[in-house]
Amino acid sequence: MVFLGWLLMAVGALIALTTGACTAWVLAGLFANGSGGYGSAGGWALLSLLFGGVPCLVGLGLFFGGRRLARPLKIPARAIPATEHDDEPTTGA
Repeated sequence: MVFLGWLLMAVGALIALTTGACTAWVLAGLFANGSGGYGSAGGWALLSLLFGGVPCLVGLGLFFGGRRLARPLKIPARAIPATEHDDEPTTGA
């Protein structure tokens, strides 16, 4: 399971970084230059967030899901109960 967790982390990080960087690049260009005559900048921003933001969130989900799989299991330590041995005779001392 550890290998699968690392694999999901790598794939998720690549998806999140590439789509996030592309979305940021498009948004920076839109707000720096306007929409370029193709409609409102707000509409294009919403469209770029829809097509770039959703895959970025999926990539982040894969990353954090893989991170959870890659962690070692936390097994609580069992306390051994102290038992009295009734079958042993007492000395009376």
